[in-house]
Amino acid sequence: MEREETRNEHQLNGPSPMIAGIRRCLAQRAAQFRRSESGAVTVDFVVLMAAVVGLGTAVALTVGAGTTTQAEKMEKCLNIQSRIHQKDIAYSKVLKRIARRCKKL
Repeated sequence: MEREETRNEHQLNGPSPMIAGIRRCLAQRAAQFRRSESGAVTVDFVVLMAAVVGLGTAVALTVGAGTTTQAEKMEKCLNIQSRIHQKDIAYSKVLKRIARRCKKL
């Protein structure tokens, strides 16, 4: 019964001075936060870094695909070169054959 009376008194008298102080402090901090622009700079930086990472990833994927294709062509050309060198032919003829066959790739 005593507890109910305390609750009723609280409702009639309003919050305690400690709670009122906490509310006032939170309201001041919220107002300060709204006026501050340092968070906006952080958001801009995060968005900019996300764009840089995205662009870097796109470039890496594009270049990576082309690099793989060129590497495969070089491998085929080196295989042609090693087969031609095994034959006993003049070096100038070897170079011409290698150039001719590697151009087709």
